[in-house]
Amino acid sequence: MKIIHAIPLGRGIFRDSLSYFSSKDINPGAIISVSVKNKQVSALVISSQLVDDIKAAIRNADYPIKKISSVKAKGIVRPEFIQAAMETANYFGHSLGPVLRSLLPKIILESSPNLDLGELKPNPLRSDYSHQNYLGALQDTDEERLSFYKSLIRETFAQNGSVFLCLPTAQDLEPIISRLERGISEYTFVFHSNLSRKELQDRWHKAISMTHPILIVATPSFLSFPRQDLRIIILDHEQTQSYKQQARPFIDWRIFAEILSRHYQAKLVIGDSSLRLETIYRAETKQIVDASPLKQRAPSRATPLLARGYSGRALDEDFCQLTARALEQNERVMIIANRRGLAPLLVCNDCGNTVLCRRCESPISLHLTGRQNRAETPTVFLCHHCGAHRSSKEACATCGSWKLKELGTGTEKVVKELATTFPNTTIFRLDSDEARTPNQAKEIINRYLATTGSILVATEMALYYSKEPIENVLVVAIDSMLARPDFRTPEHLFSLLIRLRSLATKNFAVQTRYEADPLFDFALRGNIIGFYREEIVSREKYGYPPFKKLIKISREGNRETVRQDLKKLKNLLKEYNPIVYPSFIGPGSNNYCLNLLLKIDPTKWPDKKLVAVLKSLPLSFIVNVDPINIL
Repeated sequence: MKIIHAIPLGRGIFRDSLSYFSSKDINPGAIISVSVKNKQVSALVISSQLVDDIKAAIRNADYPIKKISSVKAKGIVRPEFIQAAMETANYFGHSLGPVLRSLLPKIILESSPNLDLGELKPNPLRSDYSHQNYLGALQDTDEERLSFYKSLIRETFAQNGSVFLCLPTAQDLEPIISRLERGISEYTFVFHSNLSRKELQDRWHKAISMTHPILIVATPSFLSFPRQDLRIIILDHEQTQSYKQQARPFIDWRIFAEILSRHYQAKLVIGDSSLRLETIYRAETKQIVDASPLKQRAPSRATPLLARGYSGRALDEDFCQLTARALEQNERVMIIANRRGLAPLLVCNDCGNTVLCRRCESPISLHLTGRQNRAETPTVFLCHHCGAHRSSKEACATCGSWKLKELGTGTEKVVKELATTFPNTTIFRLDSDEARTPNQAKEIINRYLATTGSILVATEMALYYSKEPIENVLVVAIDSMLARPDFRTPEHLFSLLIRLRSLATKNFAVQTRYEADPLFDFALRGNIIGFYREEIVSREKYGYPPFKKLIKISREGNRETVRQDLKKLKNLLKEYNPIVYPSFIGPGSNNYCLNLLLKIDPTKWPDKKLVAVLKSLPLSFIVNVDPINIL
């Protein structure tokens, strides 16, 4: 008789594991059906023990141990994956159940009986494996990284090993697949959440049964793929924030990939045109090796231009002249704006107060209601935080003045100005208002690329749908990013500019009122190492990553209740020198939000005592380890 420890995969169950008994041997990685609160739910087996070994514990248990209902799949993930998930749960301070639900795609859990691989055994430990030597950083252009990956894949194939290439989103997969699979298309398998259940099952079975090594190109949720001969994990576009989950348990796939590679005894290669500061620091301090010498500068054929922005107009004179010359030569122009809409902010000219959303009290933005962007088209107020909208025909709520002034520039304002200045030019717009689905975004991009002498006005989302070279790339209204008081803002802006610069083949221009900020000089020249040297000094001075591990705990609700709860928590965690502060953006007009920030020595994380406290907190507390921002 065996005692089976399993994680129920149903919602609302936050125990690290529940125990059941069975007369069968069931290995970690199996999916079983169990009874929880009188309901049958699927559960993932994480371990098993003989009853004789834990008789005393069974007798003293405060609940009756039930029998498992059935075995749905003998093996769906490798045992090493279970161990990596446990370590990941401790790292992020959450129970194992929610972490496993985040790491396993829903479509896999629902299809588990059809994806059964039988009993999976862990790979034997290799005495020659050194994790530090199997962590490689690669900072180079898209073309050079792709060339490196091709060589690495073929080399690994020759050694009878398979390769997993991970990209953050399904949109990132398409541009790279056709170029990587040349000559190995029959051994290349693509997985993402947009696949139908039948497509997933067919590809899954074929990829598992193939005796030849394979290349898996997939989004991070498919890192659970249980190929036994996996020798290389490549994590590309490492800089993008899409790798960090925006909901509980806030898993960072980059961290999980590193943990998983160690349990799989596989090499992990981390690549991007501009790596995260934390990764460059680890390479500089020899905590990880260079897969190839890190490129200190990003090459570009484009002529750089830094233009002085000014209020009132979206494009300055230099930008207008550059655009006119490009159109005369039948070239394409891409103009990137940081915000959508007409204006991201409105203030009262008389009293100076900002127009706020009535639902969540965030600053409101001004948008056109129609798609034609005509001057007579009515406008509306739209909240980018909660989605609420209302008529823009209103006076200041504070003083009653009708003198509401638009501040900043959005994509609609840029299009409106261009339509007046270049009335005979085809202008495309790409933002989340204009393209609500990936297919709509692709259609806009394809029509733009097929139209010479045209202009595309877009937000950053354009980079998810096109990596095609563009003659002229112009960046406007970027200053609003610098206004965000967060330590990662300069890095995010620099990375964005480097990616846009790599697309430009003739001219790359940035319009800003902060020409003296060295960030823009570094970006225009592609000086990655110069930016790193300056930014890392600031990070160390103020105690930010990589010098400290950040943990943000948030609490929302009634003002007095939140204050009392945070006071108790601060006292409980006083040995970690917590900092309590209000949220930068309130969650709602009827709610109050406070944050508690911990700065931990990275070499001492996970701290067992602190992890236990984080896991014990009620659900009203939101725990986020390695947050994207601390606002």
